[in-house]
Amino acid sequence: MARRKDPNGNEWMASGWFQVLPMTQGQWLWLLLRGATGSEADGDLDALVARGQRSGERWFDNATGGLEGPIFWGFSTDEQWRTSEIDASDRQRRERCVGALGRLGLREPRTVRDLALLMGRLGLCRHEVVGGTERWRIPQMLPLPSEVLPMDPEWERESDEGRWQYQIAAIAGELAELFTEDLNKPDEVTTTITELARLIERDTEDVRHGLVDFAVNPLVFLSSATIVSLTVDTPEGLVHADPERLDDDESFRISFDWAALAERRLRVHRLDPEHPSDPD
Repeated sequence: MARRKDPNGNEWMASGWFQVLPMTQGQWLWLLLRGATGSEADGDLDALVARGQRSGERWFDNATGGLEGPIFWGFSTDEQWRTSEIDASDRQRRERCVGALGRLGLREPRTVRDLALLMGRLGLCRHEVVGGTERWRIPQMLPLPSEVLPMDPEWERESDEGRWQYQIAAIAGELAELFTEDLNKPDEVTTTITELARLIERDTEDVRHGLVDFAVNPLVFLSSATIVSLTVDTPEGLVHADPERLDDDESFRISFDWAALAERRLRVHRLDPEHPSDPD
């Protein structure tokens, strides 16, 4: 898969690493350091965390357990979200990552602070001292995991697929928000790939893939709905519409079943560094 960056920066590239490193804690470290980069804030990690706390924000400690908090290899430690499959996947990722780090002469991170230092060693951030002051910055371009870690072909393929799904899920979430917030939960929408791309400010191909994910795996963002069908008008009547085969400017219809919302508890996590208040 080709390297890509989203319109806001490096989330596409960063997401590949969150299929390898401890995911949730790595993501929140990324947001902390991205904030320092954007505001050109200097200081050690404690100072960067305290900077947010002074304004009443405790999202970093709440989401990660704090800089001295232990590492957990998963999105959540909440038992209601844990399954045997998720536990097995987390164990496999840990074994693979720790093994690769060992071959590089690096140790497994034990705390969130250790993880930040490891991210610096692997090129996900820059840690330097300038004029006696510590500085943490996000680089302009990140390496792919396979460019830094010794990954076997299967692991590299799985990481590649995970990075793809991570980005597509975010676009599906933006579509869900469009239908619920901007379009006020219509029963039907007649639109085109081009129009949807304009409305959410994405490339048409990104929207096409996001729409596939949204249609095949209906998602709920805040108060979103279940997609019932995607159809196109033909001389023979309405037929199923495959987003991957639609022309950019070809009209199609999306139908929703809002009544199904009461039965659903799924939620899309928007990967938006400007809204770090919800760590779930």
